[in-house]
Amino acid sequence: MSENNQSTKLSGPKFIWAGLVVIILIAVGIWGVFNFTSSADSANRVEVENVTVLDPAPKIGHPAPDFRLRTLAGQEIALSDFRGQLVVINFWATWCDPCRVEMPHFQEAYTAYQNEVVVLGVNLTEQGEVARLYNAFGQPASVFVDADGVVHTVFYGPVNRAFIDARISELLES
Repeated sequence: MSENNQSTKLSGPKFIWAGLVVIILIAVGIWGVFNFTSSADSANRVEVENVTVLDPAPKIGHPAPDFRLRTLAGQEIALSDFRGQLVVINFWATWCDPCRVEMPHFQEAYTAYQNEVVVLGVNLTEQGEVARLYNAFGQPASVFVDADGVVHTVFYGPVNRAFIDARISELLES
């Protein structure tokens, strides 16, 4: 009894052509990613007399996106009101366990640096629009802004007092 063994494997020239097609597709994909990334970055920049000005974004080196909030006392404030001062923005929510754990660290830092740093707590539940500006969803997020209004540090996740002190010290020294 003879079996008819027909192989569907690629061999010889078919194998070489298939390999070339795969390599070309990979190369085109990599080129597309890098081309899109570089054009997206250049879209966020405006040349002004040979100086690059970046759009506001929650990214290091970019101007911090401005926002307006109402304090617990009912006063309306804006991030831009604090230009010239160091600002720490902490995004939190009562339903966020890590947020509740880090809150005493921010209270201690506020007490220690209240003459040098503004600490703004933004409730994720009540200030959804501001949270979207900073990509802060469902977790604590901390943004450290220098006196020029430029983002120095963005950290998503809980922080401790040592982390807060280190970032504030960096800002005070710069």
